[in-house]
Amino acid sequence: MNSVREIAREWDLVEREFRVGLSKTAYGLSKILVFCVLGVIQAGFFGVCLRGLFAAFHLDVSNGVLLCTACAAGSLLGLCVSALSRNVNMAISFFADRIHSADIPFRHTHAL
Repeated sequence: MNSVREIAREWDLVEREFRVGLSKTAYGLSKILVFCVLGVIQAGFFGVCLRGLFAAFHLDVSNGVLLCTACAAGSLLGLCVSALSRNVNMAISFFADRIHSADIPFRHTHAL
């Protein structure tokens, strides 16, 4: 959720900086780089926790790449929502509404 707040929180500052010459590309790439690196670090911690909790989980290259890709994609999704929002409240509510309104069918099996 932190990446969802990032750009929307700084809109006033960013618009002022754009007027004096800040490159939109440089700003966007810096946010992407920082959040993808943080996502990879988060994936590493998550993988170690999974390995500690589940003996059947093997932290090999393919699982590591999968975890890193998932965390980086989540960060990029949050940055996209943040960039398309006018303020933090709009960004958070947009993201939360989409998660809670998803019509995902779940099968419940009950043992009697």
